Amino acid sequence: MKDWIKNLKIGKKLMAAFAIIIILYSITMITAGTNIKSLAKSTEDLYNGPFANVENSQEIRYDLECNRRNLLLLSDSTDIDEDAKLADINDRLSQIDDGLEKLSTGYISGQGKVDQLLIEYEKLAAPRAKIIDYLEKGNKQKALEICLTEYEEQSGIVTDLLKDVVEAASIDAEETLASVQNQAAGVLLVLIIISVICIFATIILCITMTRSIVNPIKELKNASASIANGELDIQLSYTNKNELGQLCEDIRNTAAALSLYVTEIRKGMEALGNGKLNYHSDVKFVGDFVAVGNTMNEIGALLRDAMGQITNSAEQVSSGAEQVSSGAQVLAQGASEQAGSIEELAVSINEIAENAKESAEKSEKSSELTEKVSKKIYDSNDQMTILTESIYEIKENSKEITSILKEIENIAFQTNILALNASVEAARAGEAGRGFSVVAGEVRRLATKTTEAAKMTAELIDRNANVVNKGITIVNETADGLTKSVEGAKTATKMVNEIAETFTQQANAIVQIRRNVEMISDIVQGNSATSQESAAASEELSAQAQLLKSLVEQFEI
Repeated sequence: MKDWIKNLKIGKKLMAAFAIIIILYSITMITAGTNIKSLAKSTEDLYNGPFANVENSQEIRYDLECNRRNLLLLSDSTDIDEDAKLADINDRLSQIDDGLEKLSTGYISGQGKVDQLLIEYEKLAAPRAKIIDYLEKGNKQKALEICLTEYEEQSGIVTDLLKDVVEAASIDAEETLASVQNQAAGVLLVLIIISVICIFATIILCITMTRSIVNPIKELKNASASIANGELDIQLSYTNKNELGQLCEDIRNTAAALSLYVTEIRKGMEALGNGKLNYHSDVKFVGDFVAVGNTMNEIGALLRDAMGQITNSAEQVSSGAEQVSSGAQVLAQGASEQAGSIEELAVSINEIAENAKESAEKSEKSSELTEKVSKKIYDSNDQMTILTESIYEIKENSKEITSILKEIENIAFQTNILALNASVEAARAGEAGRGFSVVAGEVRRLATKTTEAAKMTAELIDRNANVVNKGITIVNETADGLTKSVEGAKTATKMVNEIAETFTQQANAIVQIRRNVEMISDIVQGNSATSQESAAASEELSAQAQLLKSLVEQFEI
């Protein structure tokens, strides 16, 4: 029964509570009405019984006294209206008869006194009749005598009996009044007891109803506050089959579902933070949480794609860096060889200068020397051609390196963006994404260093390109000079006689050539240093790319 009442719906509980209150109120009203009706009946009995008997007795005494006085007046006086007095006597006799009849039929206690009163009153009729008879005959003296003797004596007896009847009726009225008062006190006590019972029952019912509603609502409020504060391990012990019990069950189910979702999200974020990008949730998300589950899977897919792109980019950067390093090393080796050739050329030019000085004295050997010079010049021209081609190759390689560096900068920029996005997602994940945030920060730092290295390499390539352009100009000028030297050598072989005049010009030209060769030597050495720096930067870039690749390989894609 207790469980049945406990499991009632709130509306039915309230209806039952109000029904109980109405029933208690109805019982109180019915009890009050019944007792009031009983009091009214008792009061009516008091009025119609003892009180009416007392009143009738008093009226009978008054009427008897009036008749006695009227008979005395009729017997003793001569100036009165006899007919009126006789009519008054008859009227009062009728009233006395009616009063005696009421006493004989309505009185409860003291019936013996009433019966005796009736007997004695009948005895009073004879002297009254005699008096009236004598009065009608005009014998007032005899009438007065009978009135003062027989009638007065018998009237005294009747009056005494009436006094006894009045006393008995008064006692009966007092007893009846006391009974009515006791009954009223009992009714009041019963009403007070019933009212107290109703009040206590109403208070208990109110407290019970209030607790049955307020206690689960407090638990629901605390549980809701805990859920709002992120505490999903709620303490909600209320169980019932009514609306509040169903609501508590729904709150428990909600907290359990949220706890399951939060646990699964934490596991997913921890897996992502530990590098397991192939993690897939087995929990079935429902409702609006479907988007959360899809987002987790999308994050894993995006990170897998990003890591794949980073791996590919790192491989491309590593490959490009190796190519740049190889090209730079080849360029440095070629520059070293060019420097050696230029030094040899400088030595040859110095020898030419010395021979030119001696040519005046050794004009006989000028032809031979001229041929030697021509041969050297031809060789120098060939070397200059090779040098020009090498410089053009350096220029083209510099362009390719610049293109590769732009690709590296783009890859590093995308890597930085991906690392930044990963850091943002890790920050959203909070404590669970801290490990992934560290990896993302390391990836972003490496991408930044890659960008800076690429920029430094680009600056070096730009400087190298400027130097190469200057070298090309100088080489072209040198080539032109060598061509002129070749033509001069040809002319010298034909015009041996003009050697003396042309030696001065050749000497000046040789001095200029020596200066140009020295400049070329400086340029070649600069190219060699630049190539070595490019090789070092490329090796550093390759190492960073390998490090980036090794970091990415830590993730399980």
